[in-house]
Amino acid sequence: MIQEELIRTVVQRFKDVPTTTLTQFTNWLNTLKWYEGATVRFFMYRTAIGLAQYHGITLSDYTENTIFTQVRNWLSETEWRKIERVIFNK
Repeated sequence: MIQEELIRTVVQRFKDVPTTTLTQFTNWLNTLKWYEGATVRFFMYRTAIGLAQYHGITLSDYTENTIFTQVRNWLSETEWRKIERVIFNK
């Protein structure tokens, strides 16, 4: 699976099930090849950094679960058009 396709899969999973928990997400990551899992983790990390810079979410003093929830919520609630522009530069 190419990187963009994998990231689109992640975003669509959050749109399909916006209440995905960190445990469910981690279990899903464990079904991927190791490099795909690493790509998704890096995507989530970079998205959290971007949201902190441009959308005012706070990263310091929060748990992984809290940051995951903020990223998941942004991805599940944001229109594909904006995601295309912000994440894929299209």
